[in-house]
Amino acid sequence: MREEEMIDRRLLGWIHRQGWHDLRSIQREAIPVLLNPQGDVVIKASTAGGKTEAAFLPILTRMAQMEGQQPLVIAIAPLKALINDQARRLEDMAEPLGIKVTAWHGDAAQSGKNEFLRHPSGVLLITPESLEAILSRRSPWARKAFRDLQYIVVDELHAFQGNERGTQLQQLMARLDMIAGRRLPRVGLSATIPTPEENALVIQGSEKHPVQILVKEIIADADHQPEPLIAQDLFSRLRGTNNLVFTNSRKDAEAFRVALGEISRQQGVPDEFRIHHGSLSRADRSDVEKELQAGERPVTAICTASMELGVDIGKVKSIAQIGTAQDPASLRQRLGRSGRRGEPSILRVYSVDEARDDYKYHLRANLLQNIAVIELLRSQSYQDIAQPSAEANLSVIVQQLLSLLGEHGSYYASEAFMILCRGEGAFPYLSEEDFESLLKEMERKRLISRTNSGQIVVGREGERLMGSRDLYSAFTTPADYTIVDRTSKRVVGAVQYKPYYGEVFILAGEKWIVDAVEERSSTAWVSQTHSKGKMMFEGTGPETSPSVVHKMREILGSDQKFPYLDPATATAEQLESARLWYRAHALDHQPWVRQGDTLAWLTWAGMKANRVIAMLAHRFLGVNPPYDHIAVAGLTPDQVSLLQNMITQTYAEPGRAGSWTALPASAQPETAAALSGQLSSPATELASSVPRVKKDRGKWDQYLPDELLNRQYAAQKLDLQGAIQALSTPILLPDSPKKQIK
Repeated sequence: MREEEMIDRRLLGWIHRQGWHDLRSIQREAIPVLLNPQGDVVIKASTAGGKTEAAFLPILTRMAQMEGQQPLVIAIAPLKALINDQARRLEDMAEPLGIKVTAWHGDAAQSGKNEFLRHPSGVLLITPESLEAILSRRSPWARKAFRDLQYIVVDELHAFQGNERGTQLQQLMARLDMIAGRRLPRVGLSATIPTPEENALVIQGSEKHPVQILVKEIIADADHQPEPLIAQDLFSRLRGTNNLVFTNSRKDAEAFRVALGEISRQQGVPDEFRIHHGSLSRADRSDVEKELQAGERPVTAICTASMELGVDIGKVKSIAQIGTAQDPASLRQRLGRSGRRGEPSILRVYSVDEARDDYKYHLRANLLQNIAVIELLRSQSYQDIAQPSAEANLSVIVQQLLSLLGEHGSYYASEAFMILCRGEGAFPYLSEEDFESLLKEMERKRLISRTNSGQIVVGREGERLMGSRDLYSAFTTPADYTIVDRTSKRVVGAVQYKPYYGEVFILAGEKWIVDAVEERSSTAWVSQTHSKGKMMFEGTGPETSPSVVHKMREILGSDQKFPYLDPATATAEQLESARLWYRAHALDHQPWVRQGDTLAWLTWAGMKANRVIAMLAHRFLGVNPPYDHIAVAGLTPDQVSLLQNMITQTYAEPGRAGSWTALPASAQPETAAALSGQLSSPATELASSVPRVKKDRGKWDQYLPDELLNRQYAAQKLDLQGAIQALSTPILLPDSPKKQIK
């Protein structure tokens, strides 16, 4: 039987109304698999690649076959806008079958929610936070409504990997399993899967799509600022078509939006440029999405990761990336937005390196990183990039325990431990002793208390948190001041600080002056102005993966040509200049370069590994070397050799110690032995030396005992194995390629 013949005939009619001549390969392959699911399934295809239909053609068919029952499917998505978009698409699919689709989030219509509460069936589209609230606040109803649950669908699966919301989602799915009395099949939809779910069948699209890439290197110095050059190039190349321009920060997005608007006014042409980021009002973001989706006139959106996920805006002509690409999976997600049917996807990368006398400029580190990310993307090697350890989100267990108590009222510690830390629980790495330590800390801080019979119940501080909607979110939301246009009463957006009267700043691509500030409502009333304003957004991006750093070094050491380097900006020549400098300093043989009055040791180990080396140097040598993802600076070869010897004595395998570099004659051998003895539990021990205030960054971190907080910090910020590998490599003296440190 052909796959199309397996789905409900009413859905075949829907397919024909879409004007489709055939199903895509992933849609055909998913039909038999999801009609009779034997386990978890991940459907992988580019944005607008047919993932939603691949999942729901068979799921809706199976639901239609369950006559006389009230089948239910829960589809979880990371964004409200994505839920609204999916609701619109699924309602059209499900309507011929009489299956209702309900969108449930903070801004969804209450009438739809009330109808679902009365008749819980069909497809429920929901965020993790709203699902958490239902399980905690409507526990009796949820236990009855969700017992006939058939599938859990997770849209934009990659958005949940390796972060707090992913850990929260994992535990929420385990709680749904408990209600249903069986392990429910999970169906993940993703354009990029850095690490496919264990034991999950991956259905991957086979359609090939041509891609055109152009990388421009721009050198910034006192006489040549990159922003005007990039803005002018964007203006000349993008006007007249629909495009997305990604920046690495809201601050840069605002700056380029203002610059492109000013060029449009100077040229006397319509302003086709818009802005889209998380600090703008929902209404303004929605307007941009609708303009792109309608495709009635040219629109280019200057945006951040807010446009990365799969809200349906149609295919745009091209994608631009301003600044350094951090992650090949993220760049793949962005590139998937481009490429109408029959046209190639187009990616323009504007790489900026600042001219100064240091190794990062001489190596053209930002250009090098952009090439490395693109090459990993082209080879699809981004799927091999490791995700953070599960312990990086350990503090989410505090929220989940409180939510469980909200759902059931009380638990014995052994019961809560089994739900959270065993079976499908999200915290299997915690022992009973760890869990008891957590309970004692939460009890000390009055989140919980224990009855005379030993049951855990909500404590005084826990009751305060339970009364707040803030409980249902696993991540920290910055305190915002809402910015309101005094003339139109329109909400412009928000800033993460308290503005002051008379301040001028830029938001939503416009300049505003603060007329009044209301502290009680956290609102600032503003008016438009022509005065020069400042950008009010700060923040740091993700740390560069070691896989990207290793690829950067590989590119430097090779003679490979990259045809996408822009000849107009001599970008290939800039790469060759970096390669010449690399070879002139014998960096393919030895790792030392001069950095001002000191040396820099090029480890090529990544930020987390170099952080470990710097922490070891501080702890055992009393120095504070600066570091980045490429190098550790300010250490002498003798100091590095001392650290090497310490690592050798601590980690060397039996029989191998003799193969490692010895201590320099100036060092006392007993020093390294004493130091290595202090490193009994290395990563956690190192984390304990970091002040608690620097580790209390997550929403629930303050409630963790020290030992668990140290484990979490080590998982988030430290790469001990990478540091050991860097320190295990024999080190050669600078300026002498053949002379090894003795």
